[in-house]
Amino acid sequence: MHDIYHVILKNRKIDRLIMPFEALYCVWLIITLILNFKLFAYSIDAQFVLITLFYFSGWISSLVKKHKIKQ
Repeated sequence: MHDIYHVILKNRKIDRLIMPFEALYCVWLIITLILNFKLFAYSIDAQFVLITLFYFSGWISSLVKKHKIKQ
C-alpha cells in the first residue's frame, strides 16, 4: 500500500508541473481555431504524431523489458 500512495503523490506533483503547459496549449488551440484554421490543423497533426511516438516508444520499451526478463 505504501508504494501506491507514493505513486499517487508523485503523479500529483508531475500533474502540477504539466498543468500550466496544458493550459497554454489549450489557449493556443482556441486562438488558432478562431484566427488561423490551417495552423490549428497543423497543431492537431503534430499532437497526433507526438502521442503516437510516445505510445510506440512505450510499446517498444515493454517489449525490450519482456525480452530481457526471459533471458
